[in-house]
Amino acid sequence: MAQFEGYERREAKILGVLKEYGISSIDECKAICDEKGIDRPDTFVYHCGESLDFALPFGGPFIVKPSNGPEYWAHPYETQKKVYKVETEAEVKNVLMDIYGAGYEGCFGHS
Repeated sequence: MAQFEGYERREAKILGVLKEYGISSIDECKAICDEKGIDRPDTFVYHCGESLDFALPFGGPFIVKPSNGPEYWAHPYETQKKVYKVETEAEVKNVLMDIYGAGYEGCFGHS
């Protein structure tokens, strides 16, 4: 399962709260949200060097955030932000091209 940044240090607290509601895992929580039609975030991990010819497995809006902050900030460029909120796949790919064009070599998301 792809995991969000900081998952390891937050896992026990998250699972404790879910348990209070009779939910045994994050995957079960996702399934309940999907069953009830509740929007929830999902993760797509992109690694440096992969083709930009991909289709995202879910619709926007999208949050694009490098997984290695120190490396990302070591490669500044004009439109650099901590987090990008974009609406389309094309915008996701443009952000990736800008970031990798500045020299960043890490991935986006966590696996």
